Amino acid sequence: MSDAVTAYYRYPPNRLVGDYLRAVIGVAFGLAVLLAAERVNWLMGLIFGGLALAFGLFALRTLRQHLTEVAVNDEGIFTRTANATRALPWAELKGLRLRYFGTHRQRKGRGGGFLELTLYGPARKMKIESSIAGFRDIAWWSCRAARRNGLTLDPATAGNFLAIGIDTDSETPRPTAEPDFGR
Repeated sequence: MSDAVTAYYRYPPNRLVGDYLRAVIGVAFGLAVLLAAERVNWLMGLIFGGLALAFGLFALRTLRQHLTEVAVNDEGIFTRTANATRALPWAELKGLRLRYFGTHRQRKGRGGGFLELTLYGPARKMKIESSIAGFRDIAWWSCRAARRNGLTLDPATAGNFLAIGIDTDSETPRPTAEPDFGR
């Protein structure tokens, strides 16, 4: 990363508490059933062991989010986790998708649901969920790069950008955000 003004973002711990609780409850339930059973047959082991494993993997995913830092500037987007640093220069952005996950009721403004921004570069892909602090700013930088690179966005992606106040067809002012410009 150069000396360009860089904004740093993380997934706030208070937004991850629910995921951590779901993971702990899921693992505990799966293991409790297996430990409480007098005899565990293969089907029961498959179902409740699989449940505990799935929630354990979800806990690891949540921990990975907790440890992830995303940085954006004029040059590109950078992610740093406990074990890796990845960079995607904006000039190498080959595609992007902004997907909404939730029910129809949630979409109509009754809360819930989340967005997932997927950035495609040569031999790499980055996914960022809307629970990260500064998501609109990250989306703005991504949309700006897509426009400059002449990328065509699918209608769902363009609609989702509009839903968060970013026009994909024209220069939208950068959203005011709460970046941490220091480290």
